[in-house]
Parts: sequence; C-alpha cells; structure tokens
Amino acid sequence: MTGFLKFVVTLLILSLFFWIILFNHSAVDVALPPFTEGETLSLGFILLGALIVGFIWGGFIVALHDMPVRRELRRLAKENKRLNEEIESGGKHGRVVL
Repeated sequence: MTGFLKFVVTLLILSLFFWIILFNHSAVDVALPPFTEGETLSLGFILLGALIVGFIWGGFIVALHDMPVRRELRRLAKENKRLNEEIESGGKHGRVVL
C-alpha cells in the first residue's frame, strides 16, 4: 500500500513539474562565469536541468547513506556462508549429534 501511495505522490509531483516546464517558454539569461559568459535559455530547460541534477544528487546521497548498511550485509553474508560450511564439514570439534 505504501509503495502505491509513493508512486501516486511521485506521479502527481512529476506531472506538476513537467506541466510547469512545458508552459514556461520565457527566455532567461544564464551566466555561469567559469563555464560560459552568458546564454539565453528557456526557463523550462533550466527547470528540467535542475530536475535531472537533483535526481542524480539524490541518488548519490542515498548511495552514500546505504554504504555502511551494504558493507555490514556483505560481511554478515560471508560469515553466514563460513558458518554453514563449518556446520556441513562437522565443525571444529567433530560432528555433534542432537
């Protein structure tokens, strides 16, 4: 249910954002001093660029946030595999019968 709700909210926000992009054709002067001296771009194009940069930045932040968790999961998977192999081989002290 929460997955569907997230999908609907995301769809609504993206629809609103793309509606704003499509209907803003005003020309805006953009200057990025180290890269360009001045360009005239449409406001919709600038907003689309901001959406793309924000999406990439958000993905990067999520990846940084999840790195410790993923590292711990890999460590636990290796330990689990080692323990399963130890159990299958009879353990350090021979086979234990329950």
